Amino acid sequence: MTTQANPASENAPLDKNGHTRIMPMAKYLGLHHQTLRRWIKQNRIPQPKTVNGIQLFSNAEVLEWLDNDQQQVEGV
Repeated sequence: MTTQANPASENAPLDKNGHTRIMPMAKYLGLHHQTLRRWIKQNRIPQPKTVNGIQLFSNAEVLEWLDNDQQQVEGV
């Protein structure tokens, strides 16, 4: 399983085949990590997988979620 060291640095794009931990994903999305954790509990974002006690987001799922969310906003 590939993990991203820090996808949020310099607004680097997410690798579709990788996985990202909570803190770098929150930074990438422009959120506080506690906001992202709340969104996880509220099912507002694709759910991370737990591997060896570490929550990892599938980058492909998050990118798809962002695309769909953006389309909903544009359609309003």
